[in-house]
Amino acid sequence: MNKTTDHRSSPSKAAVTVTLHHPVLADATRLHLVSLLDIDQWCRFAYLRETLGLTDERLNRHFRLLRSRDYIDTIRGVGGTGWARLTTLGAEHRDHQFAALQELRSVARAHAAATQTIQPDWFVPVITP
Repeated sequence: MNKTTDHRSSPSKAAVTVTLHHPVLADATRLHLVSLLDIDQWCRFAYLRETLGLTDERLNRHFRLLRSRDYIDTIRGVGGTGWARLTTLGAEHRDHQFAALQELRSVARAHAAATQTIQPDWFVPVITP
C-alpha cells in the first residue's frame, strides 16, 4: 500500500506528488527502530529498549508487527536476552522510506523557495536573541 502526499502551490496550483512507500514505517518509533538495525549484525533488545526509551511490552508490539511483515528477525537467548536484526526486505523498505522522506524535504524546500518569490509576505526570517 502506498501513501501519496500531494503538495499544491497556492500561486501556481502546480501539483507535486511524493510517494511514501511503506505505511508500517510511517510510525516514527518503528522508523527509528529499523534505522538502528542492520542485516549483517544482531542487536540486543536491551540496547534498543534503552535507546528508544521503550518498555518491554511496547518494544515487543513493534517487533510483532515488523516480524509479521518480514522486516526483522529476532532470537531469544538464555535468561531472557534477545537479539534483533534487519532482514533484506526490511533494509530495502527502510531505504525506500528514507529516500521518500528526503524527496519530500526537497520538494517542500523548492516549493517554499518558489512561493517566497511570488508571495514574499508569507515568510518572515527567524530572529534569535
